[in-house]
Amino acid sequence: MLKKGRLGIIVIAMLTTLVAMASPAAAHDYRVYVEDTPNYGAVYDDHRSIMACDHEADGFTVRVYAYHNYPDAGYLNIGSVADPDGNGGHCGHETYGPQIDAIEACEERGTTKVCTWGPLPR
Repeated sequence: MLKKGRLGIIVIAMLTTLVAMASPAAAHDYRVYVEDTPNYGAVYDDHRSIMACDHEADGFTVRVYAYHNYPDAGYLNIGSVADPDGNGGHCGHETYGPQIDAIEACEERGTTKVCTWGPLPR
């Protein structure tokens, strides 16, 4: 039979694992890909955090814009995040106060910007 101290450690370890699995860094529930590329923007399960991921070594910047749908004004931009290192393996992350209702994933190709709009499913 387990002693109370050991049982407590096991319970704490199990709860820590569950919390880590549910954290925004562990999952995102919705992605929007920049047309015909592997680059994407994502909204985390908390609907307050976004990320921008660049998966091409083409020198272009991937930026994701977050939007909140205000009852009287419609979708308004509440901020953006870019992939900080291009195709270097890290994605850009940002968290906002209002709930994110839509994102726009863009690749900035010099003076041209190619974007894909994605309202979050309800």
